[in-house]
Amino acid sequence: MKFSDEEIEIAKNTNILDVVTRLGYTPKRVGSTYTIKEIDSIRIYDQKTWSRFSNNTGGDTISFLMEFGNMNFQEAVNTLLEYNGIYKNMDVERRKEQAKRVGQYNYSSMVKENLEKKQFILPAQASDNRRLYAYLNKSRCLDKTTIDFFIKKGLIYEDEKHNVVFVGRDSNGVARHASKRGTYSKDGIAFKGNVTGSDKHYTFNLINKESDTLVVAEAAIDIMSYTELNKDYTSNLLAMDGVALPPLERFLKDNPQVTNIICLFDADKAGATAMEEIKRHYQSKKVVDGRDLGNMYKLAAKDVNEFLQHFKDKEKYIVAVEKRNKQLEEIQQYGYSKVEAKYLEQMFKYSDLKPTKEILEDKEFCLRSLDLLHFFNQDKKLEKAFLETEKEVFNKRFLEQWQGREKDISEEKQKRKKHISL
Repeated sequence: MKFSDEEIEIAKNTNILDVVTRLGYTPKRVGSTYTIKEIDSIRIYDQKTWSRFSNNTGGDTISFLMEFGNMNFQEAVNTLLEYNGIYKNMDVERRKEQAKRVGQYNYSSMVKENLEKKQFILPAQASDNRRLYAYLNKSRCLDKTTIDFFIKKGLIYEDEKHNVVFVGRDSNGVARHASKRGTYSKDGIAFKGNVTGSDKHYTFNLINKESDTLVVAEAAIDIMSYTELNKDYTSNLLAMDGVALPPLERFLKDNPQVTNIICLFDADKAGATAMEEIKRHYQSKKVVDGRDLGNMYKLAAKDVNEFLQHFKDKEKYIVAVEKRNKQLEEIQQYGYSKVEAKYLEQMFKYSDLKPTKEILEDKEFCLRSLDLLHFFNQDKKLEKAFLETEKEVFNKRFLEQWQGREKDISEEKQKRKKHISL
C-alpha cells in the first residue's frame, strides 16, 4: 500500500513516548530529554526523534517502532496511522480528511510543547580560552588557525567550568543549541552533554548562502577536522550531534541553495545507515560519501578527527591499527562476533582486566560483563568501579545486580515474542 506524504508525516510525528508506553516500556525524564528505564542508552528528543548511543542508531517514530516493535516500514506506518484514527479500510477521501484533522492536532501539540520547553541559556564564558586551545590542539591535533576560525565565527568558546562549548545557531545567528565537552578527563572519561533547553534542530553549523555544498558529520570536532584537512572555509557545515536527521532537515529547509551533500559519518554501521537514509530522503540532491574523497579513510580511521590525529604520523598509526585488528581477530577465535569482539577490546583497553586465555574462554562472564557495562553506562563512577574490578571481585560484588538484570532481559524477550498492537 502506498502512503501519502501527509500520512508519512503523521506517522513520523506521532509522540514516541506514547509508543514507548504502549510497547510496555517505562519512559523516564532526564533533563530536557527522556530515556527508557529498561533501555537506558536511549535518548528521546522533542518526543519525536530518538537515538541510542550504545550502537549509534536513531531516527523518528517510524524507525523507533521498526527497531523495538520488530516491524517493517509498512507495518510500522500502518500501526501509527491506526493509532491516529486512519485505517486501511477507509476510502481515500476519508483518509485525507482524517489526516488533515490529525495534522492540525499535531501542529497544536507541537506549539504547546515548544512553549513548555525550558529556557535555553548559553553557559557563562570563561575569562580566556586557554584550556580550550590546549584540549583541541594537544588532544585533538587541531591547528591554532582552525581553532581561531571557529572562535571568530562565535561557534566555540570555553565556559567557566572549562568545558568547550559548541554552539548551534539558526539562520538569523541566534544561539539555539549548545553541547559541552570537558577539557579534562579522568581515567579516560570526559564530561559531555547538551545544554538544557537546546533545540536539536539547530546543532553546530556554519551557513554560506553563496555555496551550494553542505558538509555533514556527526560531531563538531569532525567538522573542524574536515575544515583543517581540506582548507575548506567556504562550504556550508553541519554537525548533527549524532545520526538523527532533524538538524539536516531544518538546515536544508532554511538553505534551499544546497544541492550537494558530502557525508562524513563515522566508519561504522550507524554511519553507513545514516548515509543511505539521506540518499533515500534527498534524491533530488547529489549525496556523496566523503570518506571516499581524497582516500581519507584508507588508514581505517573511525572518524575524521581520528584520521587527523594520525595524519602527521602515518607509520605510528598503521602499526596501531594492525595491532588492534590482530587483537580483534584473536578475540573472535574464541567464538565472539565482530561486534562482541569490538566491545570486549574496548573493555580490556580501559580496565584492569586482560584478554587472557582463561577469561576469553569464559564466554558467559565476558558477555555478562558487556551487559553490565551497558547497564551501568549512565553512572560513570559505577562504570569505572566495574571496569577496575577483577573477575573474582566482580562475581561477588555484582551478582545481585546481574540476577536482577537477567530477569529484566528475560521479560523483555518475552514481550518481543508477543504480537504488538498499539
